[in-house]
Amino acid sequence: NGMDTGTGKTITTLVGLTSDPRNKKILIVTMRRNFVDWKREIKKIGFEDDYIVLNSPKDMKSDKRIHLVSYEKWAQEKVYFAKDDEGEKYSEKNLPVHCPQCEEEWKKGTYTCSCGFSVISKRKKPLYKYFNRSYDAAAIDEGQFIKNGSTQRTKSIMAIKTKTRVLLSGTPAENGAGDLFWLLAWLMGDSLVFKDSGEHLMKATIESSRRFHNSFGGVNLTNLLDSDRISARVSNKEKLWSLLDKIMYRKLKTDADVARSILVPEPTHRRLHLEMTDSERKLYEKRVSEFNEWYQNEKAKKKSAAYKGETYHISTIEVCSWLDKLRKIASCPWVQDDYEVSTTPPSK
Repeated sequence: NGMDTGTGKTITTLVGLTSDPRNKKILIVTMRRNFVDWKREIKKIGFEDDYIVLNSPKDMKSDKRIHLVSYEKWAQEKVYFAKDDEGEKYSEKNLPVHCPQCEEEWKKGTYTCSCGFSVISKRKKPLYKYFNRSYDAAAIDEGQFIKNGSTQRTKSIMAIKTKTRVLLSGTPAENGAGDLFWLLAWLMGDSLVFKDSGEHLMKATIESSRRFHNSFGGVNLTNLLDSDRISARVSNKEKLWSLLDKIMYRKLKTDADVARSILVPEPTHRRLHLEMTDSERKLYEKRVSEFNEWYQNEKAKKKSAAYKGETYHISTIEVCSWLDKLRKIASCPWVQDDYEVSTTPPSK
């Protein structure tokens, strides 16, 4: 479902899947931030009492027709950190410098030492590990997120085996034709039924994804899916379009028939200021304090460099990353490791 953003991919997919009586149990994977949209459309078509949000493996056994799950729950492993000798919990940011058991230098990014010591007390497998064949259909929202076959997110989607498969994305090829490989691999059942320019049968492997990119690459976002603006850099375009024509439905807001249907009056904008909850304010102030400490340290480095006659630039990228952390506290504070969950829901 390659319909343009805002033209109704969600409700189109829901109507298509639920109107087929063979789809007795439907799995929908989306971003947690999109839950509100999916729930609204589910209720709109009369299934408000026939859907469940998956939070644990036992939820997957539900007889509800629509099973809604976030990418986070579906793909990510949950880890529980152990406590150190002083009773403090380890964390991703607080790994030991040396292994408490063998004194070997601790490798950053790893949770287990070569001697077997681990800072993890318990692991909780992601939900995709419990996938069963009870689902008749599956819909993958924001399909552009599975363009990299080596990520855990893509692997979790490739584990979904159903007879009916729908992938939603208004921008399925943000960086070029190479982005389409894993989308097509899942949609077509792990094996693409055509050959590349080297006459290799496309299978769902990292090597095949490279060959796919070499065969059909060289396209940018505005040129890939709209044949009247094709770039001369596109290779094997007839073969690629032939495949896409079989499996993709695409409509743009600028299409004449769509433009007539979505014509609406100019909106009246109203700005509403929301107060932070106590948990959000506490986290926000903590992050501002951390940023201030980092920034003062950077200014000290810059001053020291100037004293030595050297040049020191404060990283713009790092400043932006701090701003992004503050933005996330206002939009999705639960993704922060140190967010204290309370009975009061986030203000947004």
